[in-house]
Amino acid sequence: MSTFNPLETSSFLTNYDIQERIGTGSFGLVYKAKQKDRNQLLVIKQIPFSTKDNSTELQEARNEANILSKLNNRYVVKYYNSFEEGGYLYIIMEYCEGGDLSSYLSKMQKLVSHLTEIQIWKFFIQMSLGLAYIHYKKILHRD
Repeated sequence: MSTFNPLETSSFLTNYDIQERIGTGSFGLVYKAKQKDRNQLLVIKQIPFSTKDNSTELQEARNEANILSKLNNRYVVKYYNSFEEGGYLYIIMEYCEGGDLSSYLSKMQKLVSHLTEIQIWKFFIQMSLGLAYIHYKKILHRD
């Protein structure tokens, strides 16, 4: 028995091939997708909400999409689009092949491998540059 997947019925997502679910965020599900006409890998965040409810979570998710839409920096995940349909907010963003830092560190720990000092500095500098850009734009990152 198959389960209903609103991604498959979304009129806005007809130009995307949903490849797999890659995570569960604090507000919803995260999918890896390929944009058909550009053959580009992307991430689609699917955040459920009640159309009768203007919840704090929905407002925070809308705010996240709005903020991301105003940012353009190589050290900040790129925003492409967002829309609401069928009780879900969808945010389409850049796919980061290596995943997030937490997953990378977990993988390294399982391999009983440690980051070199050079790798640590590289991550630290990249995160600092991304945060500096966000702060320059008068945005406070709390995550």
